[in-house]
Amino acid sequence: MTSFKHLAFAFVLASLAISPNLLAENLLTNPGFEASLAGWTVDAYPGLTVRWDPRDSLQDIASGSVLLAFDSVERTTSLGRVYQSIPVTAGAEYAFGAKIRQASNPAGATAFVAMFWLAADGRELYQGDTAVVTADGAWVVTSGRAIAPADAASVQVRLYIREVRGTVVSFDEVFVERIVDPSCPVLCDSLVDPGAPIGRPVTFSAPLDTGCESSPETLWDFGDGSTSNAPDAMHAYGSGGVYRWTLSRVSGDQSCTRTGTIVITNLPLISFFTATPSTVQRGEPVILSWSTSGVLTVSIDGVSGTLPASGTVTVRPSSSARFVLRATNVAGTQVAEVLVQVSESRRRAVRR
Repeated sequence: MTSFKHLAFAFVLASLAISPNLLAENLLTNPGFEASLAGWTVDAYPGLTVRWDPRDSLQDIASGSVLLAFDSVERTTSLGRVYQSIPVTAGAEYAFGAKIRQASNPAGATAFVAMFWLAADGRELYQGDTAVVTADGAWVVTSGRAIAPADAASVQVRLYIREVRGTVVSFDEVFVERIVDPSCPVLCDSLVDPGAPIGRPVTFSAPLDTGCESSPETLWDFGDGSTSNAPDAMHAYGSGGVYRWTLSRVSGDQSCTRTGTIVITNLPLISFFTATPSTVQRGEPVILSWSTSGVLTVSIDGVSGTLPASGTVTVRPSSSARFVLRATNVAGTQVAEVLVQVSESRRRAVRR
């Protein structure tokens, strides 16, 4: 067995409250030892007695506790324990503790609760400082906090006594709870384009706060019968129309909802865009002509003012130029361009 000085645990410290995280869920099975030791594993050695005791920390409710008594003639370096394994999230912070009573307190006798972090392959991951709890016949409340190591996949919650002959200790109301940072509210901040063409994937973005201990559950409803649980989702609509999307998030007793609309349509259509003539001398007029449909705005680079969906405009370029027409709607922009070549004017003949 592993020697005492190399045990990988974080020990609980004395506190005034049984659980510093009152609204969190206790992750343990049968933490109060109701009627039995169900859910717990006993790993004892000769001289250590472990049994269920009908007496518990709530004197008027005999739901039970677990009692460990050490009565070995010879002291041993081995450790007996009562433990339970639960999965954990690496990097998350956990609150843990118990009520402990030492009915017999010989010199050097101590009792403690330990968190042993384990990797996915079962390796013990050393972490934490040591501290012990002593008492003289009364129930003592203990609690502490520990952060799961980066490689942690599970934790063994172990109840121990130091092996001094005559030690008798009871444990009750053991707890392990994941701590959720109350300073991280559930938010539905989102970024969605107001429109897109039919069949083109649209990004629905709602970033999560990476500084929080836990992430809320996310649900996108795209308004066409499709949904996604990804914070940043992609979705393509198969037909045109105005769709109402909804973003919902839930974490514990916090929730939020945000809705919006997206217009799905065809891209604008540019029937033609021409320059007549396409070759002129400097200063001569050129007529730009165009016809579009399904547009919200039309613009031509280098031409000021509001332009109709179809029309003409006269320009007098001083040098060769490329004119770009942009037809835009909520689905996007279509572009067409024409090149006008400009040559120098012929010099007039000089009379002598």
